[in-house]
Amino acid sequence: MPGQQSWPDQQQQSWPSPAPGEQSWQVPGGQQPWQNPMPGGAQTAGSAIASLIAGLAAMFTLCAGTGLSVVGLGFALAALVGGVFALGLGIAAVITGSIARRKIRTGAATGNGMAITGLVLGILAIVIVLILVAVTIFLVVKYG
Repeated sequence: MPGQQSWPDQQQQSWPSPAPGEQSWQVPGGQQPWQNPMPGGAQTAGSAIASLIAGLAAMFTLCAGTGLSVVGLGFALAALVGGVFALGLGIAAVITGSIARRKIRTGAATGNGMAITGLVLGILAIVIVLILVAVTIFLVVKYG
């Protein structure tokens, strides 16, 4: 190309022309560039995805329920329901995250980051719900 300088140690690399029957956009050997390089390789554990979703949903319902309780006493029931759902989703996130971590440790699946995130969010939601329940009980006992 005019105006471009070529370095002496650079070599031009060209792709071989496709074999008969192969399309020109295929990588030689028939494998697509976006395919998993190891056929039959481990896939992301479904339980890791479920753990992440349950953990995120637990934190969302916890925040939504707590936010509604701050608005006024009329929303106390919504806060209670949000806390119950957050507790259930937190427990589900911990269980599915533990299952995913077991699969990942054996090498049968991937998704370690999602499993750990779901576990952490699930444990955090459970702890926050238990703290809120303890504070509520304390305030009811103290101030009637």
